[in-house]
Amino acid sequence: MAESRVSVSLEDFLQVTVIDRDKITTAKEAAAALGMTLESFKQKLVTQRKRYPEHFEGVKVYETSSGPRVQSKEEVGGILEKLRSAAAEKAEAEAEAEAEAEAPSENKAEAPAPAK
Repeated sequence: MAESRVSVSLEDFLQVTVIDRDKITTAKEAAAALGMTLESFKQKLVTQRKRYPEHFEGVKVYETSSGPRVQSKEEVGGILEKLRSAAAEKAEAEAEAEAEAEAPSENKAEAPAPAK
């Protein structure tokens, strides 16, 4: 059975996420307090933080142990460097394989015709 949509007022949302942040320590607890699913709560939290960043300054971020953690900029840079390096190595190997595949056909064309 599909869950019904819950409309949460901005006032209630701010009460739970800013004012009661020290009492409600996890995103799961906050979602339950607002009658929202965890996913809906997280989505609304991201939206509200982007819309009103000045009101969320100094407010602790909820732990994200229920899912993958957000990577730091340094970690993302390391991941991208690793992927770029692997892609460059793969492209180089493919170019070498292509060159080797073309080389024998060129040698056959240049070989002298057998004498009759």
